[in-house]
Amino acid sequence: MSEWLRPPYLFLAGGGLLAGAYYYTHPDNSQPNLAKEYDFIVVGGGSAGAAVAARLSENPRFTVLLVEAGPDDTLTQIHIPGASYKLQRDERVDWMHRVRNEPVAGADTKRTHNWPRGKVLGGCSSMNYMLWVRGNREDFDSWEREGCDGWGYDDVLPYMKKLEDYKGPSSEFRGKGGPIKADVLGGLEPTTIGRAIYDAFVDIGVDENPDYNGESQDGVSFYQHNTFKGKRQSTAAAYVHQNTHRPNFTVLTQAHVTRIIVENGIAVGVEFHRVTSDSHSPVTESIRCRKEVILSAGSINSPHLLLLSGIGPRNDLLKHGIECLVNLPSVGKNLQDHLIVPNLYETYEKQGHSLDGDQTIGNAANYFVTGGGPFATTGVEVNGFIKTNPNMLTPDIQIVSIAVLPNDHVAKNVGYKENPFAGHEIGFSIAPVLLHPQSRGSVSLFSSNPFDHPLIVANYLTEEEDIRSLCEGTKLIRKAMESPKIKPYIKQQLQNPDQVGKWGHLNSAAEIRGSVMENAFTLYHPVGTCKMGKSDDPTTVVDSQLRVKGVQGLRVVDASIMPTVTSGNTNIPSIMIGEKAADLIKATYPSPKL
Repeated sequence: MSEWLRPPYLFLAGGGLLAGAYYYTHPDNSQPNLAKEYDFIVVGGGSAGAAVAARLSENPRFTVLLVEAGPDDTLTQIHIPGASYKLQRDERVDWMHRVRNEPVAGADTKRTHNWPRGKVLGGCSSMNYMLWVRGNREDFDSWEREGCDGWGYDDVLPYMKKLEDYKGPSSEFRGKGGPIKADVLGGLEPTTIGRAIYDAFVDIGVDENPDYNGESQDGVSFYQHNTFKGKRQSTAAAYVHQNTHRPNFTVLTQAHVTRIIVENGIAVGVEFHRVTSDSHSPVTESIRCRKEVILSAGSINSPHLLLLSGIGPRNDLLKHGIECLVNLPSVGKNLQDHLIVPNLYETYEKQGHSLDGDQTIGNAANYFVTGGGPFATTGVEVNGFIKTNPNMLTPDIQIVSIAVLPNDHVAKNVGYKENPFAGHEIGFSIAPVLLHPQSRGSVSLFSSNPFDHPLIVANYLTEEEDIRSLCEGTKLIRKAMESPKIKPYIKQQLQNPDQVGKWGHLNSAAEIRGSVMENAFTLYHPVGTCKMGKSDDPTTVVDSQLRVKGVQGLRVVDASIMPTVTSGNTNIPSIMIGEKAADLIKATYPSPKL
């Protein structure tokens, strides 16, 4: 019997994809027997947090508590790639962060952006689109040049190899036998449209690259996915559930950490909020650590928790009635994110796919029995890393193609009140991604209430270079879509009806710029808000050992420490940070010599 058929299960096809009566079974981690103190407390069971906690627990001398605000990853949709879009704006697993009333640069309008973040064991690795991208060698070498000693490409490559079990060809750049399985398209074949899009880019002169995670990133490829036999490979599955049998590793879910306890300049524990087996309403508890608190709550919640704990800009803290324990003005600054600008094409019915149309009982049954079919993939197929200026050192644009058009749910995910493309179901989306944003935003306190969302300011497209790159990337995509390799499949290019003629004729320079300015939205890769670097650099929050400046026994281990965002999807780099941090911490507390 397939592993998918463990009872109880029920799926409902149609508009409510896999509506959710099937749950994976794990021990209840919301009510473990807690000790009074642990050696290490890891706050956040996401991509980096799961990795660092599990690796620390390899040493039987260490006791490790992993605290996650959300539930265990038992929800059906988490494990099914084709259901990924359903996880956004689902309060059961999403923090529901938003960038509110963000001004559109150069226009008299404002937008609100949904910023989904995983509030579930596995964090964003349990709700993302499973795109397996390391970044560019230069990303990490530039970190090292900026003062992040030990974080150059040659330093981090061993950890990126260690964390993966790549099913493709072996090479000196790829890992085998690691906890997370990955393969080109998750081991599936490309769709007809996906193959045609790939061929179109080759036709206009883009080089083919069989492995963008290998020696070179440049060129067009098919995406690698961290899926295996149709199932998501999250850090919850790969790092946590594989190791909870260890007596020194405790996992606590549904416990919202509200404060890091700092005494005499030393982090000695955490305060958290949860419903216990003895209470019917949430209670506040605290637990202490003997060695370190490790903050792995992500690029939004890590700086937020530092601020709530009195670590941050003095004036901002005092304004909200929080005692300033450490005046660290850089907390929450340096926010960066990848922006994406969709270009939508309707295709003829026989060649295309429909997000809603693929949600049939037959496809669901096929998936649960074989692990194959449309539910086994997110539909994200073609990837490209391209320089819009040949003199650039590294690509500034990434190409992302998805073999379907947005349905109503996806349209709302990206901020539309109503789906402007309703009525056009068969087609594909293809977009440029801004790899190296120059614009910078911030995360700050909205109030001193730990249950209020922080104030997120993205400052999207406030630098002209960001606009230029996305415009050039859009032009390149539209040129490729004129190639005879893909053109016969395309029925029409789609536009938001509210924007038709707004900036002149379609594909004019004015229309492309207008589309970039008003249609760009997040690719869900916020980083940088607890910047790593030299201790004497006033823009940094942590040093190269990831220790928070001005506090002993406190580190930040997640994507917030990135000085600059990596070139591509950020999940591998986040997990790598957890892997490397575990070794840094182990070296701080070596085993006694016999």
